[in-house]
Amino acid sequence: MIRSRALPILSVALFFACGDDADGTGGGTAETTTSVTTATVSSSSSSTGGAGGGGETCETLECGDSSFCYDGACRPCGAPLGPQHDQTLTLGDGDEDRFYFLYVPATYDCAEPAPLLVDFHGTAGAPNPEEAYQNEAAIALADAEGAIVVRPRSRSSDQGGQEIFRWDQNPGDIERNVTYAQNLVDALRQKYNVDPARIYASGFSSGANMTSQFFGADRRGLFRGLAPIAGGYWADPDIAPFDGDAPRVYAATGYRDYLYGTTRDLLASLDGAGVASDSIFFRETDTGHDLYDWHFPELFAWLDRGERPEDLPLAAPWQEESAPTSASILATTVLPSGEMLASTSAGEILRRDAAGAWTVDGVAPTEVALTSICASGDGTNAYAAGEGYLSRLEAGVWSAPSALPEIGTPMLGIGYLNGISCSGASDIAGVGYWNALRSDDAADSWSEWLMPAGPGYEAQGASVAIGPSGTAVAVGYYNYVARSVAGANLSSVSHQAVAGWWNDVASGPGGLFLVAGDTGAVVRSVDDGASWFSVSVAADGPLYVVAISPDGLAAVAAGLHGEVFYTRDAGGTWASLATGLDRFIGAASFIDADTVIIAGERGTVLRADLPR
Repeated sequence: MIRSRALPILSVALFFACGDDADGTGGGTAETTTSVTTATVSSSSSSTGGAGGGGETCETLECGDSSFCYDGACRPCGAPLGPQHDQTLTLGDGDEDRFYFLYVPATYDCAEPAPLLVDFHGTAGAPNPEEAYQNEAAIALADAEGAIVVRPRSRSSDQGGQEIFRWDQNPGDIERNVTYAQNLVDALRQKYNVDPARIYASGFSSGANMTSQFFGADRRGLFRGLAPIAGGYWADPDIAPFDGDAPRVYAATGYRDYLYGTTRDLLASLDGAGVASDSIFFRETDTGHDLYDWHFPELFAWLDRGERPEDLPLAAPWQEESAPTSASILATTVLPSGEMLASTSAGEILRRDAAGAWTVDGVAPTEVALTSICASGDGTNAYAAGEGYLSRLEAGVWSAPSALPEIGTPMLGIGYLNGISCSGASDIAGVGYWNALRSDDAADSWSEWLMPAGPGYEAQGASVAIGPSGTAVAVGYYNYVARSVAGANLSSVSHQAVAGWWNDVASGPGGLFLVAGDTGAVVRSVDDGASWFSVSVAADGPLYVVAISPDGLAAVAAGLHGEVFYTRDAGGTWASLATGLDRFIGAASFIDADTVIIAGERGTVLRADLPR
């Protein structure tokens, strides 16, 4: 399904047709209208039993078996179940009618208060933006947890000839949408028996910014848990200190997401407001901007019950190494000397000597997630990039990160590269969000490198690798795999297997390339990227990194939940070599034909000799 997705911040006038693993929009049912007369959210609890009367509280009312109590009145049971599309809340924000999708599971029992999840959509086009992203996953959550799920629709405006829905699309929308959310919850509680202690909110992208508004000092109390995904906030919600009653928080933004910085800001604000670390589940990932089906069960388990996956004992043959950081390690590269360089989510550069000892080689003066690192062929120069910045190693000293240029159509105001690859003494290639760059003078200057994903727009790049022949392969979103020969612009190539995000690509000798991505997808080329075939693995989650041994025979692919797969036949067949840890693995490098170093979440570094 093609979606029009826009940037929720910065100066962007264009929208881009981006493939999406979202569900199609719904519709087709009769419209239902609900009226709302107040923007005040009642704190009265729901209960069952007895006969009711006006002006009484739910503690004293006795409602019958066919009704429940809310806001001092008995409410009849019998509200509809199942999916309800294009619902209307009359004057939902106080000024105009508003719309939403509602799903009530078949197991809903009016006699038992049910949890409620309000899920704010990401930027999308007409006609049903509230159903544009992972609607089937939201429904599956409702069925599994017995929860009511409502997905409100934002306001919209015409932009570039398209009707664009976004939570801050028009001036004043944020305040109007806060009122709308409050009124919507109140209206639903008049129809359904909702547990006031189990009302939660989540949101994707623009919806993450909307969700985060309820951290604000004057908007608290409605939601007992908040889950911003693929973003934090850019409209400041004024997060004042909490007085011991902070909500649980689930945050999930990939380090290769152009909105990662907004999540970093949110987490810092929550820490400054006194939210305890054990109330926050930051699901770290090493991917780009997206909403996944697995987000829903994981966020709900945390918000509702405080449940999250735990590490198991480290599995053989993995051995842990001690790295001098608690930040997540996002990339590694091996130098001709046998030393290894690694970059972290906190802007650190680490060095591992040939004997296996780790030290800090450099630290950026401001925190930046350095998602990629590479070195020149002789190892004298090295480069680390992330969040649109580049740090250079020259004469043994790392420079402060400097902004990369955005060449071509203005998008983010910065050359937001996610992946870089080095070749020879001075050639560098980089790919990122709607922008790709090349340098032939050791990053002194850059030129535009086109990577078209469709008519009139560039791809969203995650990673790039230059092979021994000089052929480059770049990968990214949506299902993007492209090839460049002899320095030419990138051109998409057909391939087996499908991934929303192809997260990494590695090159080996003899024209070997391996690409890894979502849902365990792996594709392989043995003819310098000209043709590709699926060698996908049975992973439980996405793969974030792939690495090939110097002789090209061994390789590993690793990702979420500490999953690792290895091959001894150049990627033809794979076997599991899981770590047992519930941490993402985002970096991998071979130090010889048999020994691989993998690294990732919270400074994790593991070493293993691959089985034969």
